[in-house]
Amino acid sequence: MPENELITSAWNRFWELGKLTTKVGTSLATNAALNLFYTQESQDKNKLENLLRNAERITQSLSRLKGGAMKIGQMLSLQDGLLPPEVMAVLQSLQKDSRPVSFHRIQETLESEIPDYREKFTHIEEKPFASASIGQVHKAVTREGEDVIIKIQYPGIDRAILGDLKNLRVLFKALASWFTNTDINPIWTEIKTKLLEEIDYWQESRNQQYFYDHFSGHPRIRIPRPLPELTTRRVITSEFVEGISLEEAARLSQEERNLWAGTLFELVMGQLVKEERLHTDPNAANFAFLREGVIIMYDFGSVKITNPIIRNGYREILKASLQQEMEKIPEILFTMGIRMNQTNPIPWSFIQPYMEIFMPIFTEKPYCFGGKNNLIKKVMDQARGNAFQARDLSFPADMVFIDRTIGGHLGNLARLAPCGDWEKILTPLLE
Repeated sequence: MPENELITSAWNRFWELGKLTTKVGTSLATNAALNLFYTQESQDKNKLENLLRNAERITQSLSRLKGGAMKIGQMLSLQDGLLPPEVMAVLQSLQKDSRPVSFHRIQETLESEIPDYREKFTHIEEKPFASASIGQVHKAVTREGEDVIIKIQYPGIDRAILGDLKNLRVLFKALASWFTNTDINPIWTEIKTKLLEEIDYWQESRNQQYFYDHFSGHPRIRIPRPLPELTTRRVITSEFVEGISLEEAARLSQEERNLWAGTLFELVMGQLVKEERLHTDPNAANFAFLREGVIIMYDFGSVKITNPIIRNGYREILKASLQQEMEKIPEILFTMGIRMNQTNPIPWSFIQPYMEIFMPIFTEKPYCFGGKNNLIKKVMDQARGNAFQARDLSFPADMVFIDRTIGGHLGNLARLAPCGDWEKILTPLLE
């Protein structure tokens, strides 16, 4: 990316986001006014076409702005059910690696954060190893000869994010209000909190240390060792542990894919029902694969300390499902804060189609992800049919990043297309 495309000026970002918010708001309002003269079928069609045009606008603007703007778009793109599937598909392009910033721009951050970095590193590759919404990664070698990676924030991006938040809130509320009657202020607060945590690389290093310690000795889960002595609020350094990408792993043998998927399933479900902390960025780029089912996990900027009530609720839902005690599920969801009109349990008629989508994972042995078992498509198709009723569905803000994690990893499993006995992996985690 040419350096003049990295927009960090507060005024320029305010102007860019302000224009985007105005365009989207005017477009939605105009469409709503015109729809008064159409049949319900035509209204639905016009509404979707209008949203797709606005999703394209949003994607183009947010990908240029990077930072909080792009990160919010990425978060929205993984919130199944909040927006129509067609709109989600457009936003999902924001999950791809963004174009890199030139090294001399990145050096601005490195020099301000670690003034003597030339003494601490004998070599830093100028070509980035990866680039994302808030910073980019460069391979390097320490003075002691250790291969490491350095993640460096784009210069000024932390200040830019703080300035983005007001406009992003307006944009987020305008879009979400079309599809839900739920008060989205707590959801926005949750997103804002996690976004501010992601620009604090000290916090990310602490998160990484937790996972490094927690999985130390695990035979199939590997966490790169953080190097706090080479870390600041805008620069984070870790040992370099390289594996193959999900895309490469998906081309290998069925046996190897089954092993990796078993590890991934155990990793995600274990965090969901047992662990205090949950890694909540399921982007495939945050995972790499080694032989014999070993998975490497990267990027600990988005980590959530989960509510015990939510964690226990998922565990009880899974237990009830495996024991064929489906009648318990509406009350469990109610206890978790997932309700209709904030006061009533969700009727079984609403839940049952979703259970029919997911139960084969545990009842079919082996069950194969991917192919005809496209869970994301089935869920989205069902959500499309439930759109009107779902407007009255309320859920705790705690669920935002948990749902993002589950949905993202269902997609990762589908890409691996593994077959296995998933109940056998899950059962010990529920004990």
